[in-house]
Amino acid sequence: MKRKIREETGLKVKNLKEVAWDTDVEKDKHGEPTYYIFLQFTADVAGGKLAAGDDMAHFEWVDSKVLKKYRLNRPTKILLKKLGYL
Repeated sequence: MKRKIREETGLKVKNLKEVAWDTDVEKDKHGEPTYYIFLQFTADVAGGKLAAGDDMAHFEWVDSKVLKKYRLNRPTKILLKKLGYL
């Protein structure tokens, strides 16, 4: 998981802890219904520079106080509520 996080985000992480997993069906970037599996972890950033991998448009750090204004998928909303951010 640490390797995949580095590959997709440019960040090295430590203290990786599994929180939960979930599934959902959502439209992909082509509008096709797609089954997704969400592997949900917490971690601390240990280095690197945040950069989107080849299958992401961009990443950004946001304050937890503004999360409600984002269009979040159902599994992400559940996770953020569980972690106390929503």
